[in-house]
Amino acid sequence: MLPILENGELAARGQKRGKSQLGREEVVSLLAQLSPESKKILAMYYHENMRLLDIANCFGLAESDVSQICAQSLASLRRLISFR
Repeated sequence: MLPILENGELAARGQKRGKSQLGREEVVSLLAQLSPESKKILAMYYHENMRLLDIANCFGLAESDVSQICAQSLASLRRLISFR
């Protein structure tokens, strides 16, 4: 798992963790603040490498709705990171 920088971006492989990066525990804590649906969608997209259309079919949503949920969830995470 790559560390997440304070700006919400993933650190490059081999990049050392500095003060501006979050550890696993911090990431888990931030993810816990998202809705269950958001967490599932992000996990399906980033961890299981599913396409937005496939995720949408699982939830009975439009692909554009899943895209919006992803974008809003990432924006929420970035806001939470900026307040740390």
